[in-house]
Amino acid sequence: MKKRVSLKSRIKALIVDNRVAKKFREITSPMFQKIGNTSKRIFGPYFEKMKKAFYTRFPDGRKDPRFSNILFWITMALLTAILILQPSANFESKRLLVYSVITKMVIFSIMAIALNLHTGYSGLVNFGVIFFAGIGAVGTGLLISAYGVDPLLSIALSVLIAVAVGYLLSYPTIRLRADYFAIVTIALGEILRLALIVDPFLKSGTEKANIESPGIANIKGPFQDWWEATGVTMVRFKWTGMGFKIETYQETNYFFFLSIFGIILLAGVYVFSEYLVNSPYGRALKGIREDEEAVESYGVDVFHTKAWILGIGSGIAALAGGLWAWALGFIGPSFMNPAASTFLVWAAFILGGKANNKGMILGAYIIVLSDQTFRGLATLSGAERQQNIFLRVVDDIFRFIVVDIGGFLFGKSSYEDTLGPASSIEVDVNFLQISLVGLIIIISMMKFEEGILPEIPYRPRKIVEEITGKTKFESAQEASQKAFLEAKQTEKPGSEKEKTGANET
Repeated sequence: MKKRVSLKSRIKALIVDNRVAKKFREITSPMFQKIGNTSKRIFGPYFEKMKKAFYTRFPDGRKDPRFSNILFWITMALLTAILILQPSANFESKRLLVYSVITKMVIFSIMAIALNLHTGYSGLVNFGVIFFAGIGAVGTGLLISAYGVDPLLSIALSVLIAVAVGYLLSYPTIRLRADYFAIVTIALGEILRLALIVDPFLKSGTEKANIESPGIANIKGPFQDWWEATGVTMVRFKWTGMGFKIETYQETNYFFFLSIFGIILLAGVYVFSEYLVNSPYGRALKGIREDEEAVESYGVDVFHTKAWILGIGSGIAALAGGLWAWALGFIGPSFMNPAASTFLVWAAFILGGKANNKGMILGAYIIVLSDQTFRGLATLSGAERQQNIFLRVVDDIFRFIVVDIGGFLFGKSSYEDTLGPASSIEVDVNFLQISLVGLIIIISMMKFEEGILPEIPYRPRKIVEEITGKTKFESAQEASQKAFLEAKQTEKPGSEKEKTGANET
């Protein structure tokens, strides 16, 4: 007697055998192919003209310096507009939101530039950038809170300590292979995080006798007391219904001072890094990244070149850590959480484009702005969460997958034992943020392998002008036009031969 198979078992078998997916592809592939051919026939000539005009003006595409600058400033303007349009309760909360995001963007940009010097230009895979930032944060916090050192002097001393630690750390680790060096840097970050928990020396401003309250508190930034007492007079335009009205107010929010001071620091770090990587020392770093043995054969001291860039990048990361300590006012173990620090810095590095310092700033801005957006969404609950269209759609999709599909295949106990009843199942916004950031990284790696702003090849202007008598942009534009015309000429006879061959067959 033939055994009856239940409907649930049949659905499981279909999913396991992948028959549904194959049938779906058989039905939809011709349809999508027809849509693609039609759109290519209609819009193809226009795209070809646009592509030709683009590469005529920017021969190197996204690697062209002019287009890279245009793309950078346009994207920064769009991100700033998104930041200003973020919802807030009132004008005061909007100001605090903008100042805090800009300050955090500056901090992560400086850390990303430090990572770029290590990994992007030198090829040192550093997963412990938060360790060097932690040296700057802990050193700055201890000197200010425990010993009463001036904030500016404390951050300068912390940077010098980080440079020394990075340089000395190169002696036992720099000769390690890339994967082992990465493991060592991860371990260093965890060592410092655990030290913040258990070491009584790394405590100040908290109850030292209580091991449950680790961290360094009472960290004040430069001119903080004076700024919060006096501030600066600002002007704003307020809409009254009949028109705009000019009002003045006293800005005493310390994050405003930190954002301006941080932008100045970021500009200095950017100029210094650009000068460094475009110098003969920077070209030696790029050579080491590409072929270490070939560079060494030309007489370059590979070991000390790597050691010094490790120290310099460590000092830049410590500068970001000191600025972070000023902004937080407290340094605890959660500061060293890899998911909130190392992961986001590497996401900015991959998204922005390695070996491009502008890309580091752009990637950090995108990551920090998305992080702030999801932090705001995480605070919503109850009726406010239901009013948010994005969260409502995400919750419905998640509930459909877990309750309807998972419950049908595996029973109600599969979700009720862990997530509770179906009506209370919601997406954890923090996990959603990490998932979406990872998805953004995957998509950017698929579409833009070198990031949004890839590395710009170094072409000395004087050499090009001496050889050709023209600027490097003019000569590159002529070369691009010539290559485009040659490609068009070689395509025509080839296509005719293919046609005649097809007719003969």
